[in-house]
Amino acid sequence: MKKGTKIGFLALAIVGLILIFAVKPSNSKIKSYYSGDAINYSNQIVVATTNTDSLEIFKLTDDGLLRVLKFKPFDPVYNKYGIFSDSKLSEEHGRLYVYATSDFSLYKYDITDLSSAKLEKKVKNTYWEWYYRVDKFGDRVVTIGNKSIKIWDQDLTSIDSYDFKPSNRYSIRSNNSEQFIFAIDGSNLQIFDRATRSLIKEFAVAYSNLDNNHKV
Repeated sequence: MKKGTKIGFLALAIVGLILIFAVKPSNSKIKSYYSGDAINYSNQIVVATTNTDSLEIFKLTDDGLLRVLKFKPFDPVYNKYGIFSDSKLSEEHGRLYVYATSDFSLYKYDITDLSSAKLEKKVKNTYWEWYYRVDKFGDRVVTIGNKSIKIWDQDLTSIDSYDFKPSNRYSIRSNNSEQFIFAIDGSNLQIFDRATRSLIKEFAVAYSNLDNNHKV
């Protein structure tokens, strides 16, 4: 097995721990988590989650996952803290970043030293698009909103968008495909072609429970 493959499996295993087990943050009560992102950065497993409405960063130690950062977005206009909806870790030019969404805004933080979060950039849309998730399709950052799927560069400039709006926005994934986007709409699996910008395939999938946030 190649080194990169081993790292990928290890990162997925750590995400699995978040999905299944409770994590005990430093000097805090035990909390349960159901989703998150993980990355191997400089031989250190780092995990990010927004399940408590805050952006939380953990690192793997001999004693388990240790929380090193926790914060909420601050809005100086309204002088109050907001909540984060999703996060995605990314290694760029040897540094570690985390992208996070909150309401109509996309944030990029430098967390390289794992002891502080430096805000690199924040963009807020003015057309009332609510961001549900942030992800990466290949090397590109992606936001999944109530109006579209947007592709961003590392400077948080929107470079493309797709009018693909399945009922379950949380199910949208690229699954490492450069051409297709996959999603669940009700009991149907949908395949969207980025080249033709159209839905090219849809077929029914039998689920025992339709209320869950299924994904491909």
